Amino acid sequence: MKKTTILVCLVIFTGLTIIIPLFLMENTSCLAQEAEFEQKKSLLDKNSIKTLIPMIKDTSLDKGDPTSTLRSQAILNITRVNVSEEIVDTLVVTLIYLLEHDINDRVRSRAATTLGFLGDKKAVPFLNKALEHPFVELRMEAAYALVKLGLEKDEKVFSTLKDIVLGKDIETWDIDALISKEYYNEFAKRTKDGLRVLAILRIVKIKEPKTKALLELMTKDPDDNLRAWAEKLLKEHFIK
Repeated sequence: MKKTTILVCLVIFTGLTIIIPLFLMENTSCLAQEAEFEQKKSLLDKNSIKTLIPMIKDTSLDKGDPTSTLRSQAILNITRVNVSEEIVDTLVVTLIYLLEHDINDRVRSRAATTLGFLGDKKAVPFLNKALEHPFVELRMEAAYALVKLGLEKDEKVFSTLKDIVLGKDIETWDIDALISKEYYNEFAKRTKDGLRVLAILRIVKIKEPKTKALLELMTKDPDDNLRAWAEKLLKEHFIK
């Protein structure tokens, strides 16, 4: 019971999901909420990490939770607290282990996201390897982590995100770790469309002419939501 309680405390502030990822343009108000949250961050130090690390590695918590909500969200919430410098190395080693070996692809994706946040370049070769993983969310988050680590000019990083934005081979995308089986048919298309939206929000961090060209192309996409985001991001980042 103690394990679940602590993890839920870590999960409580998370505002990200894959199933409903930024489908409404009005949700941009979340930026204001995040700024407010920034002022309330708690400190993740060597004492709290002793509890957190065994839990995020504990696959028994996934029983009855095939999408590993508790562990994956707890990992993601590391990006939403102040991390003491004395534990960064320990966290990086743990997250690299999860990225490489965890049995749940969602957990591996969250490990990639958080490695980008922590900013330690020893994660680079492991993130590069993850660009070839069959799980589409992991490829996307590994590419975005590499952008955060200064590899935004790497062609493989750009092409990975671009392929997801364009929905390349979308019918083959592995999204099993994102949706419980009983809801798969209902949410599969929405989830894939949501991944494309998330990818466009990530690729815009690459301030290159090829990104602008991609956004211009996406303003003609058949999907209304993708078109809206492409137009918005084009104005915000490339049109002065």
